[in-house]
Amino acid sequence: DIPSQADNIPYQKQAWSRQEVLVLLGVLLVALVLRLYAIGDQSIWIDEAYSLRLASHGPAYILDETIRENHPPLYFLLLSAWMRMGPATEAWARSLSALTGVLLVGVCYVFYRSVVPRSTALLAAFLLAVSPWAIWHSQDARMYPLALCFCFLGVILLQRYLETGLMGYLLGGAVSILGALYSHLYSVSV
Repeated sequence: DIPSQADNIPYQKQAWSRQEVLVLLGVLLVALVLRLYAIGDQSIWIDEAYSLRLASHGPAYILDETIRENHPPLYFLLLSAWMRMGPATEAWARSLSALTGVLLVGVCYVFYRSVVPRSTALLAAFLLAVSPWAIWHSQDARMYPLALCFCFLGVILLQRYLETGLMGYLLGGAVSILGALYSHLYSVSV
């Protein structure tokens, strides 16, 4: 196996090829189909019921309620807005997490691509796309995919700041980590 010229370029500096983009789009399509498949078939469980109850109220109520609870308000505010844009169904409520779960696959790919070869990054993104655990949490009206998206995006942007020194990346990374913290308290580990 003869190394190609691209093997000598740091991973994050390699240009995106048309083939890479097409494969990634295929992986994202698989992730979308798997996350939307039978999304409304399961009963709502207690934590989802809490999410839906909060989302049925306005921002002031959500902020007041989450101050007294152990969950930050960002996901519930987004879910509230999301529920007003579509039908008031379980599937629609869960679709916000499903779409965020697909976004997570893409964001993770960008992170993976910066630390491993493209083929490995695509494989890792595919494994996340078909992961039963990731699909399960993406079909749940909860904040987990959103918090993870913000965490990975924050790490990517902070990594870019360390590479370039551009303050925009630092600011974007800080805002992303703040978004993660306002989505789930465990994001403090990032």
